[in-house]
Amino acid sequence: MSDNNKGSRREWTRGLWNMFLKENSAWWGTRKWIVQTILWTFVVTGSVAFVLYVFTTLPVAAKPDIYDTMGTGAAALQLFFNVCGFTYVIGVIILTHDLIISEKESGTAEWVLSKPLSRKAFVLSKLGAAITGITLIMVLLQGLLLFIVTGLFHGEIDLIPFLKGLGVIWLICIFYITFVIFLGTVVSTRGAVLGIAFLFFLAGNLLPMLYAESYYIMPWKLSKIAFSFSVSLAWSAKMMLPIVMTALWSLLFTAGALWRIERMEI
Repeated sequence: MSDNNKGSRREWTRGLWNMFLKENSAWWGTRKWIVQTILWTFVVTGSVAFVLYVFTTLPVAAKPDIYDTMGTGAAALQLFFNVCGFTYVIGVIILTHDLIISEKESGTAEWVLSKPLSRKAFVLSKLGAAITGITLIMVLLQGLLLFIVTGLFHGEIDLIPFLKGLGVIWLICIFYITFVIFLGTVVSTRGAVLGIAFLFFLAGNLLPMLYAESYYIMPWKLSKIAFSFSVSLAWSAKMMLPIVMTALWSLLFTAGALWRIERMEI
């Protein structure tokens, strides 16, 4: 590798680790992680536990079909992935919508970038810290708690299929993290970021009615695919297409954010 290439590589990673530690401290050095843990445990695991409890009080004829045909574990998984597929998108958008813009509005970005920190490292550190916090609290912890709650109601979950489904839910989170951070480098107000992100999310309930193929290029159906993986239902090659496309979109949004930050007025 030439000296110029080495220098270029060092340039865009300059200050990355120190900035990542700073961003991570916003999650783990404050009460934020406690608040988020309580919130998502209540919203996700709490919802599943409550509904499973209600199921146990219903007469057999009134219970949902999945409860009778596939058991408590499958019912818990369906509830879990349905709740995650909706609430996690909202949560990710709210948690990440101002990561870039708030720094610009407060003048912190200008001060931070006057230090030995590259603009790309500025974006990557925020992206990395957000992914770390959301993965640990919203994905892995809630997955573990689901195992515990399902066991309390005498249900069983197969670990490997469940991890596959959980990975799909994680991919949904990654998509919206990268999408919102990219928007933060394109538009100039928090309201615009929130508006565009939520409109896109809502479009997932409307656009497929007009253009069904959009399911295959966007993450709108991934929560259903996650459930299918988790209970080892038969799947087709078409189910892999939205997964691949969602991963590709996430990479493109990351690349777009890194490109835009170099041209953004701060």
